[in-house]
Amino acid sequence: MREDWKQVDGLVHSERISHVSFDFWRTLAFSNETFKSKRTQLIRGNSKFNGFDIFAAFSEIGRDYNLKMETENEIISPLSLYSRVFEMLSISEGIYRELYEETLSLFLKYPPILNKNCLKSLSLIRKKGISCSITSNTAFIPGETILNFLTHSGILENFKFCLFSDATGCSKPHDSMYQLVLDNAFVSSRKEILHIGDNQKSDIDGAIQFGFNALFVDGRL
Repeated sequence: MREDWKQVDGLVHSERISHVSFDFWRTLAFSNETFKSKRTQLIRGNSKFNGFDIFAAFSEIGRDYNLKMETENEIISPLSLYSRVFEMLSISEGIYRELYEETLSLFLKYPPILNKNCLKSLSLIRKKGISCSITSNTAFIPGETILNFLTHSGILENFKFCLFSDATGCSKPHDSMYQLVLDNAFVSSRKEILHIGDNQKSDIDGAIQFGFNALFVDGRL
């Protein structure tokens, strides 16, 4: 197990943690490159743009949206985000929803790669009788689809609840998102909650500012 993940066990003991909240992307799971490749192929079949242009469109829209979530707590539906990408790529508006639904099917066909280090920590935490949850910002993939993945992978039962920004209407690092964690964790003190994630601003600074403990993991497999 990597050194950053080894810290979890020590924190759980020393800080008297009663609940652990995990980020999803680059913490619990990583994007499947095959999914991205297949998504690009799908879109190329309906656009005059090449793979590089498609990648650039997703990167630009995703980067801008993540910044707005972090700074303004702005929430946009995954379909609306895809629509912005499709508009940039001059795709016919009449097939926006069809392409969107097909990309979600590809996501489940070529699912994310679970982080073995995170799974080891999750197993240790659960054996101690400590409850766990997922607290994650979402962009192109809706929380409902991630829940389907978690169900199919057999690990959803490890989590007491899951909070995704597209469903909650708020995002990290804002207090409103971390308040939902507190409301659902049913602990007596904010200091009993540990949040783990790979984003310094959203996962670490936001959690600590709200009064939680936090652990930074570097987002590698």
